[in-house]
Amino acid sequence: MLGVTYWSKDDECNAEKYDDARRAWERDWGSRCWMTYRRGFEALGRTKWRTDAGWGCTLRSAQMMVANALSIHTRGRHWRRQVKAKEDDESVDHVLSMFIDDASAPFSIHSVCETTTAWGAPPGRWFEPSVMCRAFSALIEANGDLRNQIAVHVVGGQNEDDSAGGVPTIDDGELRAKSADVGKALLLFVPLVLGVGRNINTRYISQLRSIIAFKQSIGVIGGRPNASLYLVGHSDDVFFYLDPHTVQPANSFAEAVDFDSYYCSTPLQMRGELLDPTLALGFYCRDGDDLDSLFASVKALAEANATAPVLDVRSATEAKAFDARASSPSTARGRALKDDEFHDWEFL
Repeated sequence: MLGVTYWSKDDECNAEKYDDARRAWERDWGSRCWMTYRRGFEALGRTKWRTDAGWGCTLRSAQMMVANALSIHTRGRHWRRQVKAKEDDESVDHVLSMFIDDASAPFSIHSVCETTTAWGAPPGRWFEPSVMCRAFSALIEANGDLRNQIAVHVVGGQNEDDSAGGVPTIDDGELRAKSADVGKALLLFVPLVLGVGRNINTRYISQLRSIIAFKQSIGVIGGRPNASLYLVGHSDDVFFYLDPHTVQPANSFAEAVDFDSYYCSTPLQMRGELLDPTLALGFYCRDGDDLDSLFASVKALAEANATAPVLDVRSATEAKAFDARASSPSTARGRALKDDEFHDWEFL
């Protein structure tokens, strides 16, 4: 779950150790922030929308990813929620309060929809994961406190219509300059489309499992066709997810906030081949060491899946070499030879 392994097939087969691992996994699950549909909040902008039931699942999935990233940023990955009657953890409450369905909260549904409306995507419609990545990037950068602590980068998402194509590639020099080199943590979003049609190309499923196991992983905004979910872990061929498709009463700062409603006690799972191909990866890097580890993990995974990598990383030296090859007359011939491995593909 989000980079932490609790049990492996290579572990000694011991019932007591397995039970300990299971309990530890359940405590981790119960400490993940859970955002769902809400009803009864203040109308969104100039609209009459007072609930996001039926259309806000991707927005809620993105809220979960960012909230869990901020929880890790403020308390560390191994913080666990302590359930105590009438006793709240102030630091975690501070994180969740940023997502309350109140117009004054920086990451509320009101703030998100105000941002997307300015881009021509008003509330009441389903948002793509890439739109949510750009929206939260803009909101974090607009927040003075967080902007000084966390840099945000969306791979291939700097423009609303990014049609460059190809394998998403992260530039290690660019990310260092934005984060570690200036003493900031990094929140990295990678929107992807992994297949054609309603279901993911199954060749990518094993890579998704590997990515969720990265130390820096903060999960995946994905799910079924037209039903976004927040994927946080896996076991063999199933993915564990938090589901936003539960309607709860809205919270606001005008009354006591029900923070218990932001945690889920019931683990849910789905098979990888049922995933929608449109999704977004998330990563959180606290410092330069985390960046080094992420770059190494991405590079190794790309090399192990050279014919169809989900993601790749490029150094400044490689970027210069790539530019030089692009201007060479032999580039087209080399490309044609390389692409022969895809001769059995049908392009639609």
